[in-house]
Amino acid sequence: MKKILGEELFEFDTLVLEGLKKCNVPLIQKCGQKLRIGAGVSGGADSVSLLVSLCRLSKIFCFEVFAISVNHNIRSEEESLADSEYVLQLCGKLKEMGFCVSGEIANVAKGLIDEVAVTRGNGTEDAARFVRYGEFEKFCNSHHIDYFCLAHNENDQVETVLMRFLQGSAQALGGIKDVRGIFVRPLLGIERSVIESYLKSLEVEWKTDSTNLQNTYFRNKVRNVMVPFLNQNFPGWKQGVLSLSQKAKDDEEAMSWLYEKQLGSTRFSEKIPVVSFLQLPVALRIRLLYERLTRLGCSFRFPYRILRIFAENPCKISALGFDFFADGEFIFVKKAEKRATESSFFAIIEEDGRYEFPFGFLNVESHGKDVNACFENAQNGNVFAFDGMTFPFCVRSQEISDYVFLSDGRKKSLADVFSDWHVPSDKKKCIPVVQSLADEEMKILCVAGSVFGYPDWISRG
Repeated sequence: MKKILGEELFEFDTLVLEGLKKCNVPLIQKCGQKLRIGAGVSGGADSVSLLVSLCRLSKIFCFEVFAISVNHNIRSEEESLADSEYVLQLCGKLKEMGFCVSGEIANVAKGLIDEVAVTRGNGTEDAARFVRYGEFEKFCNSHHIDYFCLAHNENDQVETVLMRFLQGSAQALGGIKDVRGIFVRPLLGIERSVIESYLKSLEVEWKTDSTNLQNTYFRNKVRNVMVPFLNQNFPGWKQGVLSLSQKAKDDEEAMSWLYEKQLGSTRFSEKIPVVSFLQLPVALRIRLLYERLTRLGCSFRFPYRILRIFAENPCKISALGFDFFADGEFIFVKKAEKRATESSFFAIIEEDGRYEFPFGFLNVESHGKDVNACFENAQNGNVFAFDGMTFPFCVRSQEISDYVFLSDGRKKSLADVFSDWHVPSDKKKCIPVVQSLADEEMKILCVAGSVFGYPDWISRG
């Protein structure tokens, strides 16, 4: 630890300094004002190296460092609290050495992450991130932070691009952004091996999150399974991915410029002229639809394939709680209307876990590529199990346009299926519908009628 006090900058410190400059952080302040820089520190190698390097740089540029560690209360109480307390202890030692640094812990209420995962419908990883950033924003406001540093590194960038490629999210291949508002990421150009070497040279310890070894999380599967395979079989693949990401960023910049030039303030209109819409390139039509969804409060990654179908042929589409339609003159995107007697729901499932719905619970467990789901009715105890799916898939209530495929290949509306089952109108929205999001057809895989005492419909295709 004593080596931290050395005045000579390590190569890593120089890289962090370059990263801060790239993020447009003005380290030299006028009028004697001290810059207030925050940092999210989990206790892992990435964030610990960031904290230590910021402290070392603060001696040169005279800024203050404020660290926060978020205890998500997902892991065992002993492990999660130990990591956060280690961050506090490290901040204390750094302060004793003369660095202008302080630290605090934000404890997330037990069970909150699970509740948010159900509400947002995007799994535990997304929920933890959502809550964590909420704590970061509160921390920045209360401490009047000028810039808040996050410890995402080059490895994280590569993994993110791979994940988005596998999810078909072409628009997001640019990866993690260096700057988003007050949040900056000065380590994005630094490999994890360099980070660990830096800490070892300074004799600084770090903590390892046990969940990093659990391949139930999508990122962990990419990190622990896919990346080692690529390292062994495809030398140089990382540079190829990073080059692709940079090209995607450049294309995104050009697309944003073109989008602004073509649409300007008119893109905020609730109704879009059909003629003007169809004159745009398909990519800009889809961007316009995404923006409209965001303005309507869509908090999940809406499937690209649905928007592309509508962008090419603006017909009536109802999907995942939103309606897309044209009345001959204008294009509309609206939240699906819900009657007071309906209890509509939907969630995109991308990982193992236990999810809460109005009907009860869904337990999801994967074995390799195969995913098994078990529905439980919390009131009557009925259970329905379905297997052989793949991530991602959607669990939702019935929509007007729903249809299923019969064994002879013909279509049948789900409304007619419910009529055959004699499902009363007030129960139709309660029955879980499982829809594939892993292929272009996005077929309904099953309808869990037995959860409410009715037959089940299962795709045999």
